[in-house]
Amino acid sequence: MINVLIVENETAPALFLKEQLERNFREVVIVGICETVESSILAINKLLPDLVFLDVELNNHENGFEILKKLERIDFELIVTTGYDKYAIQACKASAIDFLVKPVSKDELIAAVEKYKQRVTRSLDPKRKELLLSVYQDSTLSLSRFALPTMTGFIFVEKSQIIFLQGAGNQTFVYFSDGKKECISSLLKECEKLLACSNFCRIHKSYLVNLNHVKAYFKGKDGLVVLSNNETLAVSRDYKEEFLSRVKIR
Repeated sequence: MINVLIVENETAPALFLKEQLERNFREVVIVGICETVESSILAINKLLPDLVFLDVELNNHENGFEILKKLERIDFELIVTTGYDKYAIQACKASAIDFLVKPVSKDELIAAVEKYKQRVTRSLDPKRKELLLSVYQDSTLSLSRFALPTMTGFIFVEKSQIIFLQGAGNQTFVYFSDGKKECISSLLKECEKLLACSNFCRIHKSYLVNLNHVKAYFKGKDGLVVLSNNETLAVSRDYKEEFLSRVKIR
């Protein structure tokens, strides 16, 4: 069974989550719905949920991230839900299974729970609270560091050190300026969402590049970019217009 706690101060979104979770997952048990930071802390300590859906903006201008700061231990998985996409960068995959912008769609919700089911096959990192709070300490901060979920845990890197990312099925390869390569357990489109507030651009269904590492661009039917590590990648027609706009090429 998957014990789920919903932290949500609006009735309609809370009921939507409850109904869709119970309808689509027989193993899900909704152990509670909380509207405030204090009631959520009490419920987590008492009910010991496996998975928490956390709304960011709660009653009386409370921030849902305060729950994480006040808990002694964080031994549950987290899915962030909010109507404010400014929090996307905080919903880093090292800390949250997913980030869902309201109104949450049924398909996105189901996909998020499926990711939870895959993640729980490995144990939670013993430094989970430290990792979470390092991400959520300032909900308006554009972090320069990026947490990468590997098969064994998490690593933190400077975004400036990432040259490009290459999608490979359910995994992504990250190429760094020091010549190293890391395989992480996230889809390329998930990495793209997390890096949306940074200087990264999708140039191909398989590639996401750091524009700061683009050395040259060659025109053509699809186009080619040369990166700082001398890697040459194709720019597909589907992404060329956005890429050229981002690098100010007309």
